[in-house]
Amino acid sequence: MFMGLLKSFANLNIKVREKVVGDTSDDDLVEPKSLITEDDVKETLLSDKGEEAELSSWEVVDFTKEGDNYSTFVTSIQVTYFMNDEELQVSYITKVNPCRKMEGFESITHALFEKEANFYLNVVPDLNSALEEAGMEALNLPKCYHVSLNPGQERAYYEDLRERGFMMVDRRDGLDAAHITLVLKELAKLHAASRLIQESSPEQTLEERYDPSLKDWLNLGEEANEVLTPMLQGYLNQARGILKDAGEEKRILDWIESLGANLREDLISKMQSDTFGCICHGDCWSNNILFRYEEEEPIEVMLVDLEACRYATLASDLNYLLYSSVEHQVRKEHLDDFIGTYFSAYKDVVEAGGLEMSFTEEELMEEFRDKNILGAIFAMMIVPIVLFEVGDLPRVSEFSGDLEEAMNDFWARVKELVDESPMLRPRFLDMFEEFTETGLIP
Repeated sequence: MFMGLLKSFANLNIKVREKVVGDTSDDDLVEPKSLITEDDVKETLLSDKGEEAELSSWEVVDFTKEGDNYSTFVTSIQVTYFMNDEELQVSYITKVNPCRKMEGFESITHALFEKEANFYLNVVPDLNSALEEAGMEALNLPKCYHVSLNPGQERAYYEDLRERGFMMVDRRDGLDAAHITLVLKELAKLHAASRLIQESSPEQTLEERYDPSLKDWLNLGEEANEVLTPMLQGYLNQARGILKDAGEEKRILDWIESLGANLREDLISKMQSDTFGCICHGDCWSNNILFRYEEEEPIEVMLVDLEACRYATLASDLNYLLYSSVEHQVRKEHLDDFIGTYFSAYKDVVEAGGLEMSFTEEELMEEFRDKNILGAIFAMMIVPIVLFEVGDLPRVSEFSGDLEEAMNDFWARVKELVDESPMLRPRFLDMFEEFTETGLIP
């Protein structure tokens, strides 16, 4: 979810001033890709191919569309190298500090890089080891080869999954049942593997064991919270404005307004669960999921972008996915099947690891519904932005770093586009009808 909160600033195409350790200049703008070094490329290549690989040349090749990169700058590196007298090529994905000079964002950016780096380096090996011991396949995640966490210059290098045929879907299209089924099975494997780890070492919580990987993104420190709290409130206010313009009932508008009083604290509280607590992806929506296809049918999924990973109720991932990335009608027709698919996949892992299930399928559905408030908040913050063509969103050539100014400019343009979007109702407005039917909205 945290990545979703930052997407508006990427879509604004904000140019920001350089903030690099040891540099006191406020006048020069920096390209994030300038942080990529040949030493990084060498380290990445050796980590991937071994000590015999000899770097010949490399170049940065952009491949993402404007608006795909939110909390980080993402690009690729095409590498030519020699091994056993043979010239070969390989591609890597790199995520780089976007170099936004916005008050509070420097600490947020560093915390997110630190979280993801530690997740790949420390948590993933344990999760996969637990799955291997249970006779299950490893998690479908890209390999992480090299990370540098120098403040202001953070960068990380990953496997390029495009070379294995994986691709993104159009974020504006809701995922259908075939795509969601694959994602739910993979989420269940992630969640259940974390329970295997917890049960093997009950004397220490997962949060204690994997700090700072599972640090709560809702509480990254005082400086970050000063940015996050008004941002959360601002997103709800603007979503309420969209609904008001669309003619939604006053009771729905009043309900949304009532959420804002202690929103961050209420979110933290709602994330908690003893029975359903696990390691969560934290930002599981269509832009952070890749698929591989055969004859136009999805057959394999990869979860990417784990900056927002955290310990929380598994229902937070389920709500985030099903309300950010699925149209109302698909969710309504298939929800029982979705919950059943997830439950069966989770159960398979837990029982393969020699444990008993700690909840039933009915209790899982109850937890999902009990945490629907998370799905509603996530969707209100993200969906209106996701639905638009990036070129339709406001473009700011240079920005001084004022958060309120950025949000006002952005949402003013979003409101203009609402009436033009044929996707708004099936992905956004109809959700409130569902929440009225389930009793979330009184």
